[in-house]
Amino acid sequence: LLLSSCKGQNKTENDNDKKNIKMNEVEINNLYAIGVTSNCLHDLYINDIAAEINATSSGGYITDINDFVLKNGKYKIKAIFYTNPAENQMIDNTKITLLSFYKNLGEKKLISMEEIKNLPIPTLVSSKPKTVVQEWEIEITDLPYTLLGWSKSKVFKEKDSLEIKPKVVAFYEKLRTMLNNGDGKTYIDQTKKSDEEMLIYGYVTEEAIKKANANQINGIPKYAKNNMLLLEDYNLKIYAYGQLLCLERKGNLKVNSLDKKYQTPNEQIKGINNVKKVDPRGWSPLIINAPNFTTDYKIFLHMPEGSNEFEIIR
Repeated sequence: LLLSSCKGQNKTENDNDKKNIKMNEVEINNLYAIGVTSNCLHDLYINDIAAEINATSSGGYITDINDFVLKNGKYKIKAIFYTNPAENQMIDNTKITLLSFYKNLGEKKLISMEEIKNLPIPTLVSSKPKTVVQEWEIEITDLPYTLLGWSKSKVFKEKDSLEIKPKVVAFYEKLRTMLNNGDGKTYIDQTKKSDEEMLIYGYVTEEAIKKANANQINGIPKYAKNNMLLLEDYNLKIYAYGQLLCLERKGNLKVNSLDKKYQTPNEQIKGINNVKKVDPRGWSPLIINAPNFTTDYKIFLHMPEGSNEFEIIR
């Protein structure tokens, strides 16, 4: 939901640096990811950024790393498991793997996939609910770019929360108004910087982003207009060692019906008329609750160097 239109980039010494990698004379690009299979409810963090919150999937899922890193280097992966033997929430069969994919620029088809290594999972013997925190260090070595991203953005501390929270909330309120009014074009304009970097880290083309933008501009009036929930019951979160901020929902939420994205084993059906009670922890409070369609607009904000205003960067 964050794909939007973008401008061509004029290179300067401070701009993103991109180079091509050749494999058998074919330009290829490297995507890193974390693969997770787990029956246990968990949160997953990449480079101190929430990648998956309140997740569980016995069938497995894959989360891109490229979204959360700006260049080659060593990074921390952290998982928080919420074990509960009484509800079969166990980490015994959990598998977390560092993966690498190769693809051609602008193509969806992958050239190859490689399992780089399995991240060790602790052995836990307990009959009581327990929170287990596990951290690993990974190294990314062959990304063909360096992004500016939030690398020079203002650093916020937890002690700054009371001061900056009203400004973050005001930014979200502005976005909610755009979406609830069905103003897709104005909303898309807010995500230009994010898309400039997506061109590089996602190895997509300008044409692909323009097409996605057109779908967004047409879809927002259809799905979001007059269907946005009020901003409520949220926390301010500071990520990326102080350089990214967002609002995340907490508590329970009643929605008309759920997109498959949120049909997880821990959801609870309550009442009639296809109304469901779900646990939205980790969702953005920018939530569409349309008939037969419920989803959120997840964003990360930063304050660029030399600016006093927030900007969407992911």
